[in-house]
Amino acid sequence: SIEELASSIISVPKPAKSDLHPTTKPVALIERMVANSSPAKGLVLDPFGGSGSTLMACELLGRSCRTMELDPRFAEVIIRRWQDYTDGQALREADGATLGAA
Repeated sequence: SIEELASSIISVPKPAKSDLHPTTKPVALIERMVANSSPAKGLVLDPFGGSGSTLMACELLGRSCRTMELDPRFAEVIIRRWQDYTDGQALREADGATLGAA
């Protein structure tokens, strides 16, 4: 029925354009999916990191996130976005280098 269909639609405002990534997803959209599909303090895998919306949603929800991004430009977007949100400093696991030094 149309009522059932309407109840499964998630509507989240999205900016018309993002300077971060051509297909940026709203964090609120991803947050809802992560909350519904993973346990508290669980681990979430996002093999297509994009602009980091899944990572940001996991930060908000207290989940661990493992993400990867093939394009170095967008990998940098993800790192900077995470650093801005957490006031943390991302380190490369192999040698401890920071983004500026990497």
